[in-house]
Amino acid sequence: MKSIFKCMSFRLLVIIGLLIIANLASADVIYVNITAIGLNNGTSWTDAFTDLQNAINVATPIDEIWVAQGTYLPTETQTDTFSRRKTFYINKGMKLYGGFEGIPGTENDFTARDFATHPTILSGDIGQEGVVEDNAYHVMWLDHVGFGLHIDGFRIVLGYGFDPGSGGTSGAGIYNDGSGTGSSSPFISNCTFDQDKSFETAGAFFNFGSEAEAHPVLMNCVFTNNSGSGGGAITNMANPAGDASPVIINCSFKGNSGPTAGGGAIQNIALSAGSASPQLYNCLFTGNFSPNSAAFASFASAGGVLTPLFINCTFSGNFGGGISTTALGGSIATPTVRNSIFWANSGGGGISENGATTTVTYSLVPFGLFPGEGNVGLDPFFVNTPDFKSAPTITGDVHLTEGSIAIDAGDNSALTIKDIPTDLDGHPRVFPENGTVDMGVYEFKTPTSGITETALLSKWSIAPNPASNNFSINVESNSIGWMRMFDANGKLVFQKFLGSGITNESISADHIPAGTYFMQILINGATSTRKLLIDKN
Repeated sequence: MKSIFKCMSFRLLVIIGLLIIANLASADVIYVNITAIGLNNGTSWTDAFTDLQNAINVATPIDEIWVAQGTYLPTETQTDTFSRRKTFYINKGMKLYGGFEGIPGTENDFTARDFATHPTILSGDIGQEGVVEDNAYHVMWLDHVGFGLHIDGFRIVLGYGFDPGSGGTSGAGIYNDGSGTGSSSPFISNCTFDQDKSFETAGAFFNFGSEAEAHPVLMNCVFTNNSGSGGGAITNMANPAGDASPVIINCSFKGNSGPTAGGGAIQNIALSAGSASPQLYNCLFTGNFSPNSAAFASFASAGGVLTPLFINCTFSGNFGGGISTTALGGSIATPTVRNSIFWANSGGGGISENGATTTVTYSLVPFGLFPGEGNVGLDPFFVNTPDFKSAPTITGDVHLTEGSIAIDAGDNSALTIKDIPTDLDGHPRVFPENGTVDMGVYEFKTPTSGITETALLSKWSIAPNPASNNFSINVESNSIGWMRMFDANGKLVFQKFLGSGITNESISADHIPAGTYFMQILINGATSTRKLLIDKN
C-alpha cells in the first residue's frame, strides 16, 4: 500500500512541476468567444476564435486557451462525418480555462475569471435543441494526453451515448482514452458534469486504461444527474491488463444513476491482471442510485487488482449502499477507508465485500462497529440526511451539527498520505482550536459562542469514582450534546444524547467489565474527558 501512495505522490509532483515549467515558458494566450465579431484569429477578445476546436487545433503544449462565457458545441469528427460523432478532440497538452466574461480590454487579466458568474458550457446538444436523441456521443475526447493537459472551469453537459447501430457507447461527457499503448492522464479541475448519459458505461467520464495507463487527476469537480448502465458518473476500465486509477480530490457525486450494472456513481473494472484503484480525498457521494450494487462499485476477475483508497469521504442516502467490492478468479481486492462516514444508505452498513478485504479505521459505519481502530456506529447528526428512497436525488445536507460523534473523531495521520489542507468547503481540514480532524468531507467549525473545554470540565461530574455497580453522570448545559464512554483501547462502550438543561444520568455497571474507562462530554464542539475506574473487588 505504501508503494501505491508514493507512486501517486510522485505523479502529483510531476503535474505540479509541469505546471510550473509551463508558466515559466513563453506561453501564448489564445482567446475564444462565441459572440466575437472580429478577425477570428484568437489574438484578443475582439478577434477571438468563435469555434473552440479551432483554438485547440493551433495550440501548442505551453499555450493557454481562455474561453468566454457561453455555450459551445463540438465540431470535430475523427472517424467519419456522422454528426453525432462530433466532439471536442484533444491529443496534446495545453491549458483550457473557462469562466471569462470576454470583454475587450481585459486581455491578460486572469483575475477577471469567475466560472460561477460567467459559465462556459461545453454541450452535446448539437441537434434539435432539447431533444437528447440526436446529441453528440461524447462532448470531449481525450486521446492519449499527458499531465500537461489542464482543463479548468467548464460545464460539460448533455452528452448522449446511444448508438442505434451498436446499442450504446461509453463516456458521454468525456472519453479519456489511454488504451493500447502510452497513457492518458489529464488534470481536470473546477468542472461540472451534468445530465450526461451513456447506455453502456460511464455517463460522464470514461477512464480507459486497458493494456496501458489512464491516471487523470480530478479536483474540485461536481458530478450530478448523470447516468450509465454502470458507473453513472465515472467508469475506470482496465481490461485486459493496464491501469485505470485516477486521483479524485474534493469532488461531489450527487443524483447519478447506474440502473442496470454496478456503480451508481463510480464503477471500477479490473480484468485479466488489470488494475482499477482510484484514490479519493474529501469526496462526497449522496443520492446516487444503483439497484444492483453500491454508489462506488468495484469488480475484478482473472487476476485483477482493486486497491482503492478513501480518506475523509462521506456516503449517505445512496440506493444500493456506499461501497461494494467483488473479486473473483485469483484477484486482489483490498480497499482502505479512513476518516469516512457511511450513513443512511440502503442495504445495511454501507460497505459490502465478496472476495475482498476492506480495512476501515476511524470511520462511522452503522449497524455495529466495523472491525478497525477508532470506528463508531451511531448517528452522525447531519443537517439534513438524504433519503435513499428518493434516489437519484441531489437533495440533503451532510454537514455535521453540534454534538456529532464524528467531530474530532478522525485520525490526523491519514492526512499525511497526501497533503489535504482543506475540507470540501475549502475550510481548514483541521481547525487549530480543535486539533483533530473530523470524519467525513466537512470540518465542523466550533461556534464562537461555544464554551471552552476548561469551562465544560467544571460543568459535569462522575460519582462515585471508582465505581462498582452503578455510577451517575451529572451535566449542566444550555445546549444539546453527547455523552460517550470508551474503554482503554478507544472502543466506544455506549453513547447517549444530552438535551439542554441539567442531566443526571444513572448508569449500571453490572455488564461492564472491571477496568479503566473514559467518559467524554461533547457540547458545542468542545469536549471534556474524565477517567473512570470500574472496580468490582
